[in-house]
Amino acid sequence: GIITSKWPTDCVAAAAIDVGIFERIDVADLSIDFTLADHNVVSFSSSQLTAKLISVGFNWPVTESSQHANFEHDGNVVATGNTISSPATFANGIISTTVQKTSLEIHPTFFGIAMASIISLPKVNLTIRGTVDATLSTNAPFIPKSFKVSGIGYEAPTTLKGCANFPNIVFQSQVSLTVDPATGVYTLTAQINVPNPSQLIMTLGDLTFQLVDTTNLVVGTVLLTSVQLNMKNNQLKATIKITNKSTYDALLIGPVTFTMKGFADTSTNPVLVTAFNSLKTPFTIPKLTPAA
Repeated sequence: GIITSKWPTDCVAAAAIDVGIFERIDVADLSIDFTLADHNVVSFSSSQLTAKLISVGFNWPVTESSQHANFEHDGNVVATGNTISSPATFANGIISTTVQKTSLEIHPTFFGIAMASIISLPKVNLTIRGTVDATLSTNAPFIPKSFKVSGIGYEAPTTLKGCANFPNIVFQSQVSLTVDPATGVYTLTAQINVPNPSQLIMTLGDLTFQLVDTTNLVVGTVLLTSVQLNMKNNQLKATIKITNKSTYDALLIGPVTFTMKGFADTSTNPVLVTAFNSLKTPFTIPKLTPAA
């Protein structure tokens, strides 16, 4: 969309300037906290957001910016929020700024669907639409050295790297293995590594996944507590419940590859239940030392 703006009344000379349009918006990372008490709100921040302009009629430094933004996925508004004014720079047609921690109001269904795409796909396209307030500085005659431009309308695509179903989860070490004689359930605690190929840093709380064998039989669960997924590698403690005796016996002989799947009880947050519902990722457990 073409950027439009309301220039200050004392900046008549600026009124004719072609501000340009955003070609695209890119982020270095997105931090999202899903553990707020209100599941219709998430906290959101980014260490770097850049907006590339197709054409620019000026080279004045942008010193601050804030924005009202709608995030859209597949034509649906999934989240909306206002960012806090942050220092910004402008060079070579690119505005760079940070997004300080702020709240996003989300549409639980549509946001969950968008997150499901981010969890399962290698990349996801979004549209960001809204308005920006920018503080500019200039040495141009007849214009104040610093002034604010309000209501700069914009619409731009952005592409996020997705998690691609976390394809490279690695079982690193067995910590303990016990059996409950009353129930026959085996409890395996382990150290695992969960590489996160996406641009998202996610605070997710407790997550539980089904452990499914090659016959599609659910043979246990994998519990990850207080999950904070950073970009790249994440060392996590996993509590694995094995409810099938033959599965346990097989693991005493050699490694077994399972599928970790999301299900209705993956999280107490319904948005994350939707987000992880389509998760299917291979998970190999090596030969185990028998339960004491």
